[in-house]
Amino acid sequence: MKRLVLPPGCGPTTGSCAAAAALAALTAWRGGEPVDAVEVALPDGRSVAVEIASADRIPGGARATVVKPENGDDDLTAGVAITVSLSPLPEPGLVFVAGAGVGAVTRPGLSVPPGEPAINPTPRRMIAEALAGAEHGWRVEIAAAGGREIAKKTYNPRLGVVGGISIIGTTGIVRPFCRAAFRDSLLCSFSVAKASGHDAIILAPGHIGARAAERRFSFRPEQLVEVGNAWDDAFELVRGFAFDCALVAGHPGKLAKLARGPVDTHSAGSGSALPILEETLAAMGTRTPGDAGTAEALFSMLEPEAAGRLAERVAERIASALTETVATGRVAVWLCDLAGGELGSAGDLTPWQ
Repeated sequence: MKRLVLPPGCGPTTGSCAAAAALAALTAWRGGEPVDAVEVALPDGRSVAVEIASADRIPGGARATVVKPENGDDDLTAGVAITVSLSPLPEPGLVFVAGAGVGAVTRPGLSVPPGEPAINPTPRRMIAEALAGAEHGWRVEIAAAGGREIAKKTYNPRLGVVGGISIIGTTGIVRPFCRAAFRDSLLCSFSVAKASGHDAIILAPGHIGARAAERRFSFRPEQLVEVGNAWDDAFELVRGFAFDCALVAGHPGKLAKLARGPVDTHSAGSGSALPILEETLAAMGTRTPGDAGTAEALFSMLEPEAAGRLAERVAERIASALTETVATGRVAVWLCDLAGGELGSAGDLTPWQ
């Protein structure tokens, strides 16, 4: 397994910190020598070294703590102590428990169901890999110091995650989103795509949209650019490179905001996509089915036919807004759910078939 050397500004996610703490707690449980750092396997097959603040055996189990490093980004959880407490269970498998400062999910539409601690699927898999090999199971309790107060500054209360922060991370690594640096990275990506002879590109906000596009469409790796939230910068650069066509692919919880044009979609400044979805639904003559809370929940509450029509209408609005605003070739839009399943699309998708 190749170790990833983190570039400046990057660091482990809360999920990677939890996986590292779980591995250190396991070492303490087995009576191993205290460790200053552990190697955590990332979803892409590489590994990253994470420093351990403490690890000890405790009555009935073991406990370890990782302090999430500063990463140079506007990261509310930087410096938070994430503690994992392990207790053996008689049967194989893992039981996850939200400790102090980690939230619990109360509404549908997120990547874990209501009633579960707010520990996303990727961190769960990373922790399971860290604890693999035992003949018994583990009770895995994750706590985050100060998480209850930090969560009040996030979207968690609005999403129905109560009591603390979420343990998240789809890649295991926090990447910097300094605007100037990120714009430079976009410029490099578009330059590579153009220099490779491509006139059709795919733009995705992040990991979910990118992986879903890889499963659904046919293209070369350099044709896919992860934009993050910087859609205003991205389309300014796209216009300069004069690509023939661009496919915008991802989840409507992020992309519906582009119905107003190429804006910065960061939640701190752009608000929620839900009002855009609800107003589109109303224009279709369909009533919003209750308090959805999230885009994913809204689509799941609709009948399949209505969900498909909503996705297509929203995709049409996005494609129209982007084409009118940036006037660069053709813009197609493809929307997916959190699992990567197709919701609906607008525009000509043949360049990526």
